[in-house]
Amino acid sequence: MITILHIKTDTKVRSQVEKLAKHNGITMTALVNLSLRHLINNPVIELDLAPQPNARTKKTIAMVRKDLKTGRNISGPFNSVNALKKHLSA
Repeated sequence: MITILHIKTDTKVRSQVEKLAKHNGITMTALVNLSLRHLINNPVIELDLAPQPNARTKKTIAMVRKDLKTGRNISGPFNSVNALKKHLSA
């Protein structure tokens, strides 16, 4: 027996999922059915709710990591607030 499932989703989300399914050679219906069967066989719902950095932030993080590795653009550590102030004033 087959049933129809009606859901509401953002237009952008639907479009992206359709492209993903098509890229993998399956229909959106097949993708939803695979996902639902997977959930039945593995009844754990994992949600990644951690905020994801945008492209600009990722680029900045990469630059900072590179600077840390090479010791470039790094100051300190400072033993006192006065030492920090002196460094910032220079």
